[in-house]
Amino acid sequence: MRHPVRSLLTVLGVSTGMFLFTSVETMQAGMLACTKPSEGDNELIVYRKDRFCPFTSKLPEHYAERMKQVPGVKAIIPIKILVNSCGTSLDIISLQGIADESLKEFDSSFSITSGSRDSWYKRQDAAIVGDVLAARRKLKVGDMFETSGVTIYVAAIMKADDYQLKNAAFVHKNFLQKVSKDGLGIVTQFNVLVKPGIDMKTVSRAIDDEFSTDTEPTHTRTKQEFIVKTADELVRLISFTRWIGLAAVLAVLGLVANTISMAVRGRVKENAILQTIGYNSVEIMYLVVIEGVILGLTGGLVAIAGVLAFLYFGKFSLTSEGATIVFFPDAIVVLSGIAISLALGMLAGLLPAYRASKQDIVNSLRMVC
Repeated sequence: MRHPVRSLLTVLGVSTGMFLFTSVETMQAGMLACTKPSEGDNELIVYRKDRFCPFTSKLPEHYAERMKQVPGVKAIIPIKILVNSCGTSLDIISLQGIADESLKEFDSSFSITSGSRDSWYKRQDAAIVGDVLAARRKLKVGDMFETSGVTIYVAAIMKADDYQLKNAAFVHKNFLQKVSKDGLGIVTQFNVLVKPGIDMKTVSRAIDDEFSTDTEPTHTRTKQEFIVKTADELVRLISFTRWIGLAAVLAVLGLVANTISMAVRGRVKENAILQTIGYNSVEIMYLVVIEGVILGLTGGLVAIAGVLAFLYFGKFSLTSEGATIVFFPDAIVVLSGIAISLALGMLAGLLPAYRASKQDIVNSLRMVC
């Protein structure tokens, strides 16, 4: 408190570094949540072989009848997908055209928070919009919005468990096929639901073997494998950011350690007086270490509050080749950020604390502060 400018600058420096670290960890958590296999997952994605962007994957819709004959297949959902860009961007809209009767297959993946399914069935240009997309575009039920040359009516807003749906919108398949250049009868992919207890790889190989000699061969993978492969560059980019987070942590450690060292050098006489009136070496160490903990923890809390506000109001997601990774505040990331701030402050204060506890009382008292 006697050096408010120095303390304030240290806290700001710590908060900047921890803001970067917490943001990176949030990206890592979002990537893990979108790509890790979930228990009981029984969904396969059938795509055009050697294609990744929805613009280039074109499959005849009549493939669905032959897929139904593959042993182990429970249901087939043909989907026409239209995105406004296949590049990596923060503002990608994925229109997913499905047949009216297929909407019930997604019931377990989302819930309606505004509007109704009935409104979606009544209008051919209607859409059920993901909550992240609605928040980013400031959409509400009854609004019209335009993307990729298509004007869509917002019939409902959904809260999705599937992170790929948070940034997407369900529209009618026939409507989307009519407004796209491909026309009726062409879809982007098939979502294949596999019967419980059936080996997913066996079914995927059987599907690909069935169409291997057709003019439009297929490549079938689990949903998580599809996301990882489709957004390969995005996944590698996010994986690399962990090194940036590590650099931020090391910078915070050096900053707090330097501040504590300066504080100890400026309080040589005060520490000697404390020792004279009865403070032992361990208690002197505690005083210095706790100062580091206070600086580190304060900066960490400021950073975490900033990240939570930034992500909550920003509703950020990153999309590449139609695959989306959503960044959201995560309790584990928040708790780990607080723990790391606490540990860094403590670690940064250890060496200055040790030096302060080992100073000679007589020589210290002779010094003029």
